[in-house]
Amino acid sequence: MMSTAFLEESQSNRKSKKYGQSLATVGILVAALLGQAVHQNNGAFSLIGILFIAIAICISATSLFNFSGFSEPSSAEKLVPLVALILGVQFIQLITNPPGVYIQVTEQDWMIFVSLVISAAFLTAASLSKEPVFGRFGVALVLLVFVGLVLWILRASPTPQIDVFFFQRDSVAKLLKLENPYASGFLNIYGHSQFYAPGLVKDGILQFGYPYLPLDLIAVIPAYFLGDVRISQAVAICFTGLIFARFQPGPLGRGLAALYWFSPRTLFVIEQSWIEPLIVFFAALLIFCLNKFPKSAGWAAGLLLASKQTMIWMPFLLPLLFIGKCKKWWRPLSIALLLAAATCIPFFIWNPSAFWKSAVYLQILQPFRPDALSFSALFNHIGTSGIHWSISFPASIACIAIAYWKSPRTSAGWAMATCFTYMVFFAFNKQAFCNYYFMVIGFACLSAASVQFGENEKPPADF
Repeated sequence: MMSTAFLEESQSNRKSKKYGQSLATVGILVAALLGQAVHQNNGAFSLIGILFIAIAICISATSLFNFSGFSEPSSAEKLVPLVALILGVQFIQLITNPPGVYIQVTEQDWMIFVSLVISAAFLTAASLSKEPVFGRFGVALVLLVFVGLVLWILRASPTPQIDVFFFQRDSVAKLLKLENPYASGFLNIYGHSQFYAPGLVKDGILQFGYPYLPLDLIAVIPAYFLGDVRISQAVAICFTGLIFARFQPGPLGRGLAALYWFSPRTLFVIEQSWIEPLIVFFAALLIFCLNKFPKSAGWAAGLLLASKQTMIWMPFLLPLLFIGKCKKWWRPLSIALLLAAATCIPFFIWNPSAFWKSAVYLQILQPFRPDALSFSALFNHIGTSGIHWSISFPASIACIAIAYWKSPRTSAGWAMATCFTYMVFFAFNKQAFCNYYFMVIGFACLSAASVQFGENEKPPADF
């Protein structure tokens, strides 16, 4: 009886390990596929991009259902060649394609850019060996070159002609003058109104204030004083990669950091001033706190919830993480909800109607974009009614239900469930562009980095 129970428990542990290891493989593949999807047409609509997204959705769904036919690596080292191959493709694409769309540089500046990319490729390759040439300084050297590329793109494209950049810059300036950033509009930099719902542009002025949540605005204030609000997003990307390397010591962790830093459109995301890097950073910070400082997990989760309106599914996904990590999982979730609300309440009280219109109702009003990288846009291009973008909501609920049914209660399982849910949500929605999928790339890398090879998941913490 005892030997039979022991045998069954051992088999269960081996199955759990293999499941986690398959999540590492899937996370790497999904990050690579989505990187290629947004590389096409800079994340706007393209048939090849849609194909990559469809394959990524199928692979992530396979991991959650844990099909027996999936290949299972036995150690982290066996995944390093796959990461190296993907990185090789990405470095070639970085050299052969402009990293942004508003770049104004000389031929000498391009030579500097190419030299930095080649240096990054060399240092990354050196850091992927079991005994890296530069030892523990390998990741730091790779990061240093990445920072050089970030500084290059910030200098080469100082004022990108995208509304998000001006929303952040001008809203911080208003806030520092004690003006309500949600109460006043902005100049319409595009000269047309096709990106906005009817009635939201009048006499060249946008009829809404800051369209994101307050935490994003607060997060870019230090960067504003440094001269460029995009520095906050760049710093978030840098620290997120370091957390990946910390989660997964050895060549795989270093490779995952590089996979995120040198994704084909990472520099483009920084140029455009998109805030999704902050979301990925808060998610990585949450896993870090949950493992090292469990009592602070609720606060970190609150930052994640308050990062953007797209986090509407996160209150339903967080229990997947907390149930496996905390004995009283509802406590950190309650703290997270209270903190997220606390970041919004002062601005809501300041001007309730302005906050509601700019931060909430505007998201409902936003029109369907036929140039989105989504299946809804695909049917629109084909010329048939096909599926309506509203299907993204029941589809996301179905993904969450599948995650509760099949996903392991581990950090890697939660990250992959989040990756799968949001990938489906964006792929069927009315708007889906490079920044949306860049967030999913981050969660895919986080899932791979969170897998614990050769050991069981840590027992739940007493919150």
